[in-house]
Amino acid sequence: MDEVWGLDTAMSTRNYRPDMPPIIVRSFGNEPVALVAHGVDRAKRRVLVGLEHATRPISLPFADVCDYDAERFIELKAAFESGDQRRLDDLYNQLGQNNACNRYQDMLPLEHEKEPEITNTRRAA
Repeated sequence: MDEVWGLDTAMSTRNYRPDMPPIIVRSFGNEPVALVAHGVDRAKRRVLVGLEHATRPISLPFADVCDYDAERFIELKAAFESGDQRRLDDLYNQLGQNNACNRYQDMLPLEHEKEPEITNTRRAA
């Protein structure tokens, strides 16, 4: 039963959700990570990113999000894993010059970040 429900949910989500473009994210410590763009907040110049089926994507500035290019991602991973910070910075700078996040504004829904819900209001003793 769960398999049928999962398939039905995936198919219905696909019907109502636009394709999410693959991206490269400059994450903590400059590690390159391949994710997808879920939405764009134009006012804050941020992109909501996460795994394809993420229910709570995170918000990153345009500067840390670039179009996915398989060859460039391999180069970034190799530079990161070898600890070649100069090469890594050069690759990110090249990606930044060709940053296509503005293109996503027309493809993705506008998303507004929501404040996290606070459920436990008791003070710590």
